[in-house]
Amino acid sequence: MICDGQGSPKKAIDFVIVNPNKELTENQKEIFYQKENLFEKIGLEYKIEFS
Repeated sequence: MICDGQGSPKKAIDFVIVNPNKELTENQKEIFYQKENLFEKIGLEYKIEFS
């Protein structure tokens, strides 16, 4: 979670290490989808960073 100087949340980021020979599982995809929906409803930017 990234917050402003007063501690109010501004953005949520998930950092995901991905094996280049393996795709995301259906369970992982569903979790990210649910998180995107949740943060959209509360008005926060959500981002997934793959490495």
